[in-house]
Amino acid sequence: MFRNPDDPENSLKAKIPEGKKAIADKGYLGEQHTKIAPPSQYDSRELAEFKNRARARHSRELQCSQKIFQRSIKHIPNYEEQKGKAQNSI
Repeated sequence: MFRNPDDPENSLKAKIPEGKKAIADKGYLGEQHTKIAPPSQYDSRELAEFKNRARARHSRELQCSQKIFQRSIKHIPNYEEQKGKAQNSI
């Protein structure tokens, strides 16, 4: 999603304004750091804490949205029956 080799002009990375950076996780350590800011051993303590809080906030938001989705699909009629059929077909 962030990197789109098939269409780099429409990737999220291309949408970051010049002079701004996105806080990234360790998965981007080998990337050019012109538009991303992954963790670095050279970050000051304050900057490292800021990046950690930003990444933790993203993780909490993702977990909350997953819980909302899981709660909503439980209200689908015959959900358990459909779930069982889908698992058996795999």
